[in-house]
Amino acid sequence: MGEQAITLARNLHQRALLPRLLVWTSLFHVGRGQLEQAQVLVDEAVDVSGLRSGDGPIDVHRAVPAYIGLAHYLLGLGEYQEAIEAAENGLRIAEGTEYVLWAIHRVLPVLGEACLWADIDRAEVVSIRMREHARKLDHKLGFCWADAIDALVCWKRGDSKSAIDLMRQAAEALEEIPMIPDAARIRRQLAGRLAEIDRSEDSAEELKRVYEIFLKLGADLELEKARIQFREIGHRPPPRGVGEGVAGLTARELEVARLVAQSLSNKAIGKKLGMATRTASTHLSNIFHKLEVGSRGELADLIREKGLLEQ
Repeated sequence: MGEQAITLARNLHQRALLPRLLVWTSLFHVGRGQLEQAQVLVDEAVDVSGLRSGDGPIDVHRAVPAYIGLAHYLLGLGEYQEAIEAAENGLRIAEGTEYVLWAIHRVLPVLGEACLWADIDRAEVVSIRMREHARKLDHKLGFCWADAIDALVCWKRGDSKSAIDLMRQAAEALEEIPMIPDAARIRRQLAGRLAEIDRSEDSAEELKRVYEIFLKLGADLELEKARIQFREIGHRPPPRGVGEGVAGLTARELEVARLVAQSLSNKAIGKKLGMATRTASTHLSNIFHKLEVGSRGELADLIREKGLLEQ
């Protein structure tokens, strides 16, 4: 939808709307870890907004979105100080023109996240600022973002036990709005804090919950972080899913996959199917690649989950 709207806005020379569409679409790419695609859109948003030229008056509805996109992109790169600078430039414009809804919705949240990695004291100030704006407008989302920042500050200051309740409350509040991807990221952090106080089963339950969300969103970076957390607490990550059908497996590959799920070795699979052990191993490598699994155990789980064990 974003790409279609961008094309339409370009064709209609909608320079006021185009930066917002470019940034909105870029956020999907950042969330999926597709930073090269995000950069192309953000660069165009910056150009269209007039930030680089410096000519004429600033249009808040073009400039602030451009800074939002730039801050998110830089945050994705891990360039926290640069992200802070971009977000604060956008914040100055939003607050200076009293369009504080821009600040509540995207500018302060991305500023707070960057500060959590670069300047924890500054993150607390961002939370206070967020609450002030939210209170003036009685804006539910603003309070949610402030709660989320407070929860993460509590964790970063070393108080995992207190952070657990705060993170859960923040995630639930974001889910009600709904801001599902952001709530899922908070819940992944919640799972980490549960693991830190030896509640590995509770941690695994939270991870399962967010894993399904990240899987549906195609958020590969967050998915990989969740998979790492599963392993850190001694749990096997869930299968990635085969998608439609059997994800392009050939009939022979499906046979091999079923036998793996029955705990047969490559040698036993080769003997059963009348092929060399090396051939069975090659089939298995192809299966791992197509289904994006990393072990025989993950493959077995996936085959059972999709009801492919016996057909």
